[in-house]
Amino acid sequence: MLFPDTTYSLILFGAGLSFLLAIVQLLQSRRTVKNILLFCIFCSLTVIQLQQYAVIGAVTDYRSAGQMALLLAKFILGPSIYLFYQLTFRKDYHFSVQSAIHFVPFVFALVFVLLHTFRESVLATPFHGVYVFIMDHSMVSSAHSLGMAVILGYIVAILSQMEILTVIRNHKRSPIALLAITVTVTLLVITVLLIISMIYNAALFSLMALVLTSFFVIAWFIMGQVHPELFFPLDMKSRKKPGKVHDLKGIDEEDVKARLLSLMELEKLYCDEDLSLKRLSGLLDMQPHHLSIFLNNKLNVNFNVFINQYRIGEALSMMQSEQDRSLLSIAFAVGFNSKSSFYEAFKKQTGMSPARYRKNLQGLTVEKIIK
Repeated sequence: MLFPDTTYSLILFGAGLSFLLAIVQLLQSRRTVKNILLFCIFCSLTVIQLQQYAVIGAVTDYRSAGQMALLLAKFILGPSIYLFYQLTFRKDYHFSVQSAIHFVPFVFALVFVLLHTFRESVLATPFHGVYVFIMDHSMVSSAHSLGMAVILGYIVAILSQMEILTVIRNHKRSPIALLAITVTVTLLVITVLLIISMIYNAALFSLMALVLTSFFVIAWFIMGQVHPELFFPLDMKSRKKPGKVHDLKGIDEEDVKARLLSLMELEKLYCDEDLSLKRLSGLLDMQPHHLSIFLNNKLNVNFNVFINQYRIGEALSMMQSEQDRSLLSIAFAVGFNSKSSFYEAFKKQTGMSPARYRKNLQGLTVEKIIK
């Protein structure tokens, strides 16, 4: 063999772990859209690893090595990763009918695969000429190339939403954001390696991509143990619905309010982008669901709205006192972990974008100077 057996063993291990991680998503007692997306991601990685292993390992002929399954994997992997990123790192993002539009290319790929699978039935119909045309080798190759382009496009789209240099400079304050960048860049490298292997028919690049994919899956498994909240929904027992006022029986509500306002207004705890309901409730010596009930019943806001109100208030103050400071720098300084979440929260609270507000503010300053 051209490559050591240990390398192939690593690739097969990665494929097996990918498959197990996919199955785990279906076994969740409380499945969410994120679980379904993770199932699609891991299944796709399994198919890609096994198919490419069959090719570079000379297990079977290239054309018969699960090409149709590979095609589906390519078209579903890109949108699944993109939507998972949105649901995980954008707290204001919700899966909707519009989100399903991202899977339209996959639907076309599925039709393509079905035509190939039931080709004998199709050849007996008046559409056999169309089938012969689209199923010729160049069309199949073009479809696979388009699939890789789709993956590459979605990865680039994710990277375009990340303020990479700012996150790296503030890596101690935003470890989760840095983790997201690392994962996305790794996927980009894997995709580029696979594209190069397709263009030059170079097994070495394909092998490098598969080994890196195996390490990626192993790392993802470890991340799931360290940050389970990113990959699995909270257990129902720890996610109680906001209840009635009597659910706070035994809690000194005035004391909680005073300590909460002290943490926000004096210590400015909201400037920490990793601030969570669990952490804040711990600082207040109460259970997370009790704090959630308190915020909803006493302050008439949920946790995210409560924190964002302070963050936007601080941003407004900084925009007035530090007019030369960039909006992105202000966003990170007050606790937001992305430009998009800052802009959306700002517009929701003020009715205008940060740029528009700053422009109006500068206009007022000029008028005062003239007067």
